[in-house]
Amino acid sequence: MKYITLLILLFALGTTQSFSQETDSEMTDDIPFIDVVYLKDGSQFRGKIIEYDPAKGVEIQLYGGHKITFGKRVIKKIVQERTDCDQTKMPKFVKPYNFREKGIYNFTSTASYNTINDWGEVVVGASINHVVGYQFNRYVGLGIGTGIENMDLGNPLNSVPLYLETRGYFLKANSTPYYSVNIGMAFPLTEEERDIVGGRTGVLFHPAIGYRVGAGQVNFVIDAGYKIQRLTYEYSSRWEVSRFEKHTLKRLTVRLGVLF
Repeated sequence: MKYITLLILLFALGTTQSFSQETDSEMTDDIPFIDVVYLKDGSQFRGKIIEYDPAKGVEIQLYGGHKITFGKRVIKKIVQERTDCDQTKMPKFVKPYNFREKGIYNFTSTASYNTINDWGEVVVGASINHVVGYQFNRYVGLGIGTGIENMDLGNPLNSVPLYLETRGYFLKANSTPYYSVNIGMAFPLTEEERDIVGGRTGVLFHPAIGYRVGAGQVNFVIDAGYKIQRLTYEYSSRWEVSRFEKHTLKRLTVRLGVLF
């Protein structure tokens, strides 16, 4: 009886020790982690840190094998995030925010102008413009623009605009809503075949709101707005005395452009 009791105690002790070892093994299994470097410009880089020097910076190896070194001044923080070993669930590379918020910019655009006249007909115009400006910060930029426009393709109402532009971006992101406002003058062009021999300048006003997409030096823009433009054209021919016609053109606009 004494031996049987001893065997039972030894069996129970062995079972308990085995369970404890299994539990400890489960608790000490490698938990997958990923190193994440957050930069002050908002970008993030995920991978494995190869070298870290608090006084200098960090070197990280991305999933593709590419190694990048960041200096101490550009680093906001470095953290470890738990991730999954399944490659389909690996965190994706986040494109860095590198839009130039300050400096000279160029903006080339083409636009269509649309409205409905008094007879219920759709009137379509078109233009191409270019702006050169300076962006002071993300919210405010100032430029000067010009181009060539026709507010009604069915009539020779051609003009050359000259205007000031202000623009800004709402978010610190590679894709963001933005605004622009153009204020200036329009100069009518002659069209002798239609007896337009001159004209008088008029004011123009064009607010718009849209969306900018880009992650580098070249960005693409689409916006919608409303344009008001006043022009006076002088008509004259050998059969009639000169006469002036005033036009107040009000158009919905859709614009596509490239910002660089």
